Amino acid sequence: MKYFEPKIDTPTLRLFDQYLEECKKQNIEVILVHAPEYIEGQKFTKNRAEILQIFTALSQKHQICYLDFSQDEISYQRDLFYNAMHLNNQGAALFSRKLMERLKQEHCYRKVWK
Repeated sequence: MKYFEPKIDTPTLRLFDQYLEECKKQNIEVILVHAPEYIEGQKFTKNRAEILQIFTALSQKHQICYLDFSQDEISYQRDLFYNAMHLNNQGAALFSRKLMERLKQEHCYRKVWK
């Protein structure tokens, strides 16, 4: 297989949009996180840019934090991945630490997390 092109399901996307709106109304904080993917595997998803744009647009529309780690240095270290899309234990531990640091830096959390 040369590439993979996930179908963007419009009804599901609408439901997710409604879910984000409902969270906002109920004062539930949502943070979107795109975990690292091995850099070579990113080339395999044909409509990757379109998918990332959907998350960017949703985060802007609903004014929620979106942390994209797909270009993080982790993505360039093959030894941190089980396969192109999944981190191994070492990679997951490193990503967890980085995620917490970014959450603190970006202030993408409420007082409860402090």
